[in-house]
Amino acid sequence: MNTNESIPVYDYSTPVQKKDKIDISKYILDYFMEIPDPVPIIKQGNTLVLSRGNLSVIAGAPKTRKSMFAAALVASFFGNNTFGLTGCVNGGKCLLFDTESSQSHTMKQMKRIYSLLGWEKPNSNLVVFHLRECSIDERIEIIKQSIDLFKPDWVIIDGLLDLVNSANDDTETNLLILELMRITSVYDCHLTNILHTGKSNGGQMLGWLGSYAQRKAETVFQLVKDGDLTKVQPAETRNVAFEEFSFLIDENGIPYYNGVVTRMSKQEKKVYDMKLSFTKILAPNKILNYEALKLEYSEIAGVGNRTAASHISQMRNENFIRKTDNGGYCLTKVENE
Repeated sequence: MNTNESIPVYDYSTPVQKKDKIDISKYILDYFMEIPDPVPIIKQGNTLVLSRGNLSVIAGAPKTRKSMFAAALVASFFGNNTFGLTGCVNGGKCLLFDTESSQSHTMKQMKRIYSLLGWEKPNSNLVVFHLRECSIDERIEIIKQSIDLFKPDWVIIDGLLDLVNSANDDTETNLLILELMRITSVYDCHLTNILHTGKSNGGQMLGWLGSYAQRKAETVFQLVKDGDLTKVQPAETRNVAFEEFSFLIDENGIPYYNGVVTRMSKQEKKVYDMKLSFTKILAPNKILNYEALKLEYSEIAGVGNRTAASHISQMRNENFIRKTDNGGYCLTKVENE
């Protein structure tokens, strides 16, 4: 697209003109109204993940493969069921707007999606835009005009941060999210935003923009890199939470499903953390007297003396640690005292 052409500038600051009195009656819900359930865009089994008229967010620290996951989602939307996700729109149309990548990387993303779907020629149901060279106002206007033109079922904005001057501007970011919400309602589509999380803020999404996006989202996919794996977690959802799963990247840079991540119960996690702490203290062949073990466990587990004593007793009952003939304590696997 020739960005030198005259494009209307979208100005959030334009004051709302005074209008006639609003008919509020059409906004009141009648108890006996029959309101249909949300229309799904993507499901995981019987669990609703994305639906029409809603926003979602793909969140993660830099290099957690957010764009790779977006490619997997798009492929699922168009019929690739290998990620445990199912597209629910026959002949659906998806618009993908890349605001930050180079043109070559955007092209790689499109080819990645085509590869996952086995497409060998252009498919008009997927339209990919490269907006890196555009101003903020141009990007917003192009997105709005394109949605009005193509009437998509699903829109993905890879780089929501590039639609604002500052992620910390309360007014600007709030108006942007409200505008995106309006678009999903007017055009009956779903809109997914990709947004970085910060390293210095506990992994939260950046600024007011992240806060508003998270608050208004139907689903927030939290991506966490664990070695070669990337885990996809349901950080926030207004539906039943989907099952956490993970994916890997093959030698050609194509994501592939690695299965559902088994989640521990709170009790299982508590016992796991207990065993991990005792292993750190006593591995590989360390022996400590009771008071020394209790003190070190209290420090590493962040618990009081009474709790430490209780955990030592529990681990002895489970035969994870044992008392030696000399009165010391070691891991049960240690055979030679």
